[in-house]
Amino acid sequence: MILLTLQNEIQTLYYWATAFVGLTILIAVLEIFIPSGGILMLISICSALASLVAFFLADTKSGIIALLSYTFFTPLVVWIGFKIWLSSSLSRKMILTEDVDGKSISKNELTKNSKENTGLIEKKNEILKKLIGKTGVTDGVLRPVGSIYVDNERISAISERGFINSGVQVEIVDAYDNQLKVRTINSVKKNNTGKIE
Repeated sequence: MILLTLQNEIQTLYYWATAFVGLTILIAVLEIFIPSGGILMLISICSALASLVAFFLADTKSGIIALLSYTFFTPLVVWIGFKIWLSSSLSRKMILTEDVDGKSISKNELTKNSKENTGLIEKKNEILKKLIGKTGVTDGVLRPVGSIYVDNERISAISERGFINSGVQVEIVDAYDNQLKVRTINSVKKNNTGKIE
């Protein structure tokens, strides 16, 4: 009689564990379609933990198998789901692959454009590196980012240390990330066009 009761309890634990696994999957799928800010995914994770507890209470071997299954299949299912999602119409609406005129842009064009932009950025960095050692005048307060005038041209800059007031003469000490790094020399006045008086 006791053995029969124990078997019924173990069988009930397996039912609960299986029900929690089903609930985990159902809530995880609902999270995709119902925006909950992650609340449904949190409930799904709690359900998965409850299923693990039920499996371990039923049998240690079942608990270990369930734990290994979650460890292996969860990343696999997420990866497969992501691949399927990328080819869906929903992802095409969420991931911008159209230009300003609404024309579709292929992946090759997107890659080509990013390579062209990288080339432009590198060219601009080369031009800015040639300005190292020159002096300019701040166009406003650098807090620590702002702009300066160098050879009557306004260029984005960042101060080496702290704030630099407007109209202060600065020396260019470095160029990176399409910005010039500057440090103060001494105060000078500038007119409205940025020229030093």
